[in-house]
Order: sequence, then C-alpha cells, then structure tokens
Amino acid sequence: MYNTSLMKEIIHHFLQLSFGQKIVLIAFALLIVAVPVMAASDSGQKSTRTQIPVTPPTPPLLQNGSFEIDANNDNLPDFWTAKNLDSTDGLDTTKFYDGSKSFKFSPAGAAKEQLYQTVQRWGNAGEALILTLYNSSDHVVLNGKTGVIFIVTYTDGFEDKTSLVFPRNSHDWLKKSVTLVTDRPYQSLKIILFNTNKDSNYRIDAVSLTTQAGAKKQGIKSTTSDLSEEDINSLR
Repeated sequence: MYNTSLMKEIIHHFLQLSFGQKIVLIAFALLIVAVPVMAASDSGQKSTRTQIPVTPPTPPLLQNGSFEIDANNDNLPDFWTAKNLDSTDGLDTTKFYDGSKSFKFSPAGAAKEQLYQTVQRWGNAGEALILTLYNSSDHVVLNGKTGVIFIVTYTDGFEDKTSLVFPRNSHDWLKKSVTLVTDRPYQSLKIILFNTNKDSNYRIDAVSLTTQAGAKKQGIKSTTSDLSEEDINSLR
C-alpha cells in the first residue's frame, strides 16, 4: 500500500519546482525505468541467438574429373595415369563439356590406350558406387571401341567389375553412367578409360564418382557390363 501522506508531500514539493527542474526530474525518472528494460531486452536477444555450424565441402572421390589441372604442363591431366598413349592423345582445349578442357583419345595405334585413376577409399556393403561421365565422337567407329571399365576391390581381395562401351556413331556430348553395388566392405576403386578404336577422335569430360548408401532398400542394382570379364581383363 502507498503512504498517502508521503505521496502528497512529494507532489507538493514537485509542484514547487521550476519548469526546467520538473523536466530534468521527469527525464531522470524515465531513464531509471528505461535502462533495466533495455538490458532485459538485450539479454533476451542474446539468449535466442544460435550459431549455425559451417560444414566444409566434401572433397570429390575422383580427382580432376574434368581434366582442368595440368600443373606440370605435360598435356596429361594430373591425378590420372596414362598408358600406351601417342602424341595426338591428351588434353584438348578445342572441344569440351565442362570447364575449358577435355581428354581426347585419337584413333588408336597397335596397343590399347588407357587413362586411369585408382581411388583409395574404405566403404561398406550395400553402397551404390555411381560413375558418371560425358563423351563425344567425331566419326563413326567401325574398328575397335572406346569406353570405361569400373572396378571395386573388396577388403578380402575379391573384385567386382562392370564396363560401358561408348556409342559407335558420331555424336555430340552424351551423358553415360555405370553403377556398382557393393556386397561387402571395400578398400579401393579403379576407373579405366580405354581406347582401341582406329576411326575417330573420342573426347571424355566431367567424370564424377558418387556413393549412395542403402542401395538394396532403394532398389539400385549394378549396371550390366557391356564387356565380358575376359574382355575386361584384356583391356585393363
């Protein structure tokens, strides 16, 4: 309860003040009230702030899949290994799907030509390993073939293989993919781009490798190989 006599005395003294003194006193009273309110408001804002975690980008499983990196200027893409190439095979800046370069196989000589990369990666059973790339051909291929071989090596040393042979007709960039579904833990993956065709330039670009867990539940199956196991073993 308020003390009535005290309130009357305060009001009496307040009325005796000059106009300027009244203004100062009112401003001071408002400041006393406002400071705690502002502090409480700031405290409430701080308590509701949450820091959003920054997730670093996931590095690609396959290195230099678009063939843009050639640090030593040898006309071959870094992170890839070449086998039996001739002087007309290599990086091409005249036609590409992604970036500013593609890899070109010219008509093959006597030996099978390869560009390959091995990826050391530990993974689990039931993963879908999906290899995607783009390819183009200048002319119809009548003799030989160009394509990709995909191999997964399990931790027990056993291998699964699949393959894709590119179309023989002349064509602009076509997207192609092959899938391997693992049935046990694995330790490495190998991608082999091969060429035995003697008729056309074949360009390859934007090679990527992704994984997807729970393949069986999603109904994902391994791609049927275009090549027999015997042909794969002869080309690898």
